[in-house]
Amino acid sequence: MTNNYYAVFIDDDELMLKAIKRTSRRLIPNWDVTFINQPLNWQAAIRQHAYPDIVFCDYRMPGINGADLLQQLAQQYPLSIRVLMTGDTRDEILLGNSGNAHSLLNKPFSDEHLGELLSHVEKLRALPITHAQQECLGQLSQLPVLPEIIEKLRTALSDEQTNASQIAEIIIEEPLIGARIMQVANSAYLGFHRTTDTLEEAISRLGTQLLYALTISFVLESETAHLMPTALHQQVCKSTRQMAASGKALAIALECPPRCREQVFTASVLNGTGRLVLAMVNENAPELAAQLRKASSHPDILITVFLLTLWCFPEEVIAPLLNIQNAPSEDHKAWINVLYYAHQYMSVKDDDQRLADFTTSLPDEVKTALLSA
Repeated sequence: MTNNYYAVFIDDDELMLKAIKRTSRRLIPNWDVTFINQPLNWQAAIRQHAYPDIVFCDYRMPGINGADLLQQLAQQYPLSIRVLMTGDTRDEILLGNSGNAHSLLNKPFSDEHLGELLSHVEKLRALPITHAQQECLGQLSQLPVLPEIIEKLRTALSDEQTNASQIAEIIIEEPLIGARIMQVANSAYLGFHRTTDTLEEAISRLGTQLLYALTISFVLESETAHLMPTALHQQVCKSTRQMAASGKALAIALECPPRCREQVFTASVLNGTGRLVLAMVNENAPELAAQLRKASSHPDILITVFLLTLWCFPEEVIAPLLNIQNAPSEDHKAWINVLYYAHQYMSVKDDDQRLADFTTSLPDEVKTALLSA
């Protein structure tokens, strides 16, 4: 009987492979697994007629580095999730050599972190996306790989005992991110009547989910700036901020509950990740961009869902996003519907005819709220 999933680990370090083998027997006992200690012969070692669901590859190996190997693997197995393992988190590793990796696994890593990456396979396979969409996603390169601060923050936020002061200590490792967090916490978007001058209070205001989303957004804005023209990068980032503000204002105008307003704002911020990647694809791989547009009416949403699944965001945030291209339900105050209106508005607002066509189709309550938001 053939197992459902197939994982491949490539590392010239025999001791590391033995340790991973012991761990994998416990974490994924029903998976097929291949361990490869000769990286130059990786193709011959892959099981015949098998297609890896996920491949882990060390960065520093004799004869070939992991980034180059993953580039080869991406050509032959474009649908495989590719994870680069490294004990070196210098900028040139994160930014210059991880373009064909979907995730970065820092050594030494915990069993929990390894298990979480393996769980991506099941989550991604469960997504309601077509084979054509899968093929497009598999061809993406230069994907943003989250730096160490994101993993530290996510670990802290998942611990109920962590307080705002401890979270602040993580964020101030990146002063520019801390400044941006303060800026948003004091912005009109959140509706507080007084400003705060402490990062701890700013963190308490934002809540864990929005804090995490904003931190990812700010990190990715920084790490993608060199991958496209400055004017284009600034335009995409500005558009994301405008959509978040528009969505939040629309939710307020429709008198949606506070939870809905937060979800719309958070999802809009997160959608900026897909918009940035799509902008890079448009700039550097126009043929793939055309394939994405053919495969999905909203390729930025498709990419966002893919990345958020890789980054272990909660299913309640991810799952509704794929339905954003559909006409909203009668519940105009549901957060996904509010996000739909804001997303569509941002895509047509600069074209008078398309804007008129869009607003004409809206319920009067939504049209009035959107145009006055």
